[in-house]
Formats: sequence, structure tokens, C-alpha cells
Amino acid sequence: VFGIARVDAAGALDTAFGNGGYNTSVDFGPRPSFGIVYGASVIAPRPGGGWLVGGPAPGGRIGLVAFTATGAVDPAFGGGGTFAFDPNPRSYDIVVTRLVPLRDGATLVVGFQGRTRGVLAKVGADGRLVPGFGKGGSLIVSGRSLGVDEVDSLLDAVEQPDGRIVVAGAYYERLRDTIGMLAFRLRRDGRIDRTFGPKRRR
Repeated sequence: VFGIARVDAAGALDTAFGNGGYNTSVDFGPRPSFGIVYGASVIAPRPGGGWLVGGPAPGGRIGLVAFTATGAVDPAFGGGGTFAFDPNPRSYDIVVTRLVPLRDGATLVVGFQGRTRGVLAKVGADGRLVPGFGKGGSLIVSGRSLGVDEVDSLLDAVEQPDGRIVVAGAYYERLRDTIGMLAFRLRRDGRIDRTFGPKRRR
């Protein structure tokens, strides 16, 4: 279930928001028998007001739900207020760590799959993948593409004034069995910017 709630300054539910302070009316479908946790895990403000809530959904998908400033599901977003997509059909174990509002009104979805690869996607204000970003709107980031063994996780991102995006996370080194900090930059079209960092890999 994907939902949202709002409390007042005293910590009580704000009954003017949603249905008595909350709205948990969205369900992306039945859960499989194996133990993967689904549901909302991140939230970000929407341009013009309201909130975007996201997290892992059944079927290896990423689910997004748009709420208005009053806590109602916004039917103008995606299909009746929701949007779900599968960035990598070969993996079910997906974690969504951040929703980053971008200056053009879109949102960058940040996450990872199986602690071996990163996931990035650009979703427009209309609730659809932006086709000019990555491959059809999303990008799978492998360790090989960044010159490391494995991408352990992608945790955050920030948009630069020129529209390029710096992404932060962690990588895994098999030989030493260690995890280290990872940072790379994307061009506006979602391709990895090889001019960023001390090593320029072609």
C-alpha cells in the first residue's frame, strides 16, 4: 500500500488533509510469496504543490503516486494518479532511496537492484518516463560502466545549475571485500559524463 499522512505542530493527525489526516488508498497489486517488502519509502514535493510518493511495487517495478496539497490522489498524474514501471525485468529486488525534483518539473528516481547495480529514472510532471533520458527514460548503472566491481547502492543525487546531475552512493570491491563511497555525474540526456572524476574511461 502506498499512502501519505500529515501531522500538525503538536504531532496529531491534520484532519483537513486526505481522509482524516491520511490517504492510503493506493495498492499496486498482490504481493508474491517470497519475502520482498513493497510500499512507499520516499517522498518529495511536487512543483506547484502536492507530494510525490515512491517505492518498490510488486513485479520488480517502481511505483509512484501523486498527491495534491490537500492529500487527494492527483488524477492528472500517470494513470489516475499512479505510475509503475519496471526498469530491469531481470531483477525483482529493488530499493528506491530518493526522489529528486528537477528544475524542468520532472523528478529523478534514485535506487538500486540486488546490491549489484544502480537504477535511475526521469519521470515527467505528467507521470510518464521522459524518453530523452537514458534508455527510454531510465538507466541501469552497472559496476563495469563506472570502473568498479559492483554498484552496492545509489543513495542521493543533486542537479547542477547546468542541468547535469551528480549521483552519490557506494561500490563493492570483491578482492578486499570492502565498500567505498561512489560519485559520478550524468549528462542532461542521462549518459554518464566521462569528464567527471580523476579517471576518464571511454
